[in-house]
Amino acid sequence: MLDDLAYEDSESPAIGVVPAGVSWEEVKDHIKIAHHPLLVPLAERILHRLQALIGRWQRAGVFRADLPSRWLISTCYSVMHAAAEDCAAGRLDPGQAARIITATLLAAFTPPGKPVPEADAYPAG
Repeated sequence: MLDDLAYEDSESPAIGVVPAGVSWEEVKDHIKIAHHPLLVPLAERILHRLQALIGRWQRAGVFRADLPSRWLISTCYSVMHAAAEDCAAGRLDPGQAARIITATLLAAFTPPGKPVPEADAYPAG
């Protein structure tokens, strides 16, 4: 399903949040950046890029279009924050966090009636 699309800038079709080769440490760094007052402009650029990617994938039928893209973005950030909290509390193995985030978001973003891609098809680290 995701392999048929053309991507720019070597984008990974694995949601664009936890692309292949990105470690959990990088995901945690992103979460910290998103809240640092001096780095809010960077966080805004990341948000705009994520909005563009999700919108494009919704138009292509890869992500569900029955929900607003802004809601999918909020879901994405919420899942990443929950994973960070669970890792910090010892409830989630940091080595598994990227795969679990990817699996959760693939399930949430896949259009109704379409098969959910396997998260393991997009190794994260």
